[in-house]
Amino acid sequence: CTIFFNFTIWRIWLTALIIGGIIYFSFKFFYKPSLVKRYRHEGEIRRGKEISIILEVRNRTKHEIRDVEVRDFVPSIARVVEKFETLRPRIKSTEGGTELRWSFDSLRAREERVIVYKIVPVVDVIGSLHLPNAHVKYSDRRKIKRMLASKSLAVKPS
Repeated sequence: CTIFFNFTIWRIWLTALIIGGIIYFSFKFFYKPSLVKRYRHEGEIRRGKEISIILEVRNRTKHEIRDVEVRDFVPSIARVVEKFETLRPRIKSTEGGTELRWSFDSLRAREERVIVYKIVPVVDVIGSLHLPNAHVKYSDRRKIKRMLASKSLAVKPS
């Protein structure tokens, strides 16, 4: 009597490869810098009423990032209030609006910077005010230039 065994281990290797890929990409996602754009506003969006825009830059990596530049754009439907609660940006007026730029030498591991500025709509807004996404450029530990963006923001009346 002869007994034949047939081992198929390709399924085990495939499962291990998929689990390893999920772990790798989840670490890659959770341990990279992030940029979150939020707003603080009460009531209707009226001409002359201030809206606070908050940019949170977080270095969630385990190493320092250098030459950090945060860039945001305010469309021409709103103007930037020249009084800044935090770091003052470089302001550049363009045809379509105002560009704001902040620069940092470095962000240490797990460090967070919060940038707050205010805008004022130049007209009464019915519905919501849409602001484009903000961008961050930085150099990682290997001196590779990287860039990431926040989500665009819709300021809604509360």
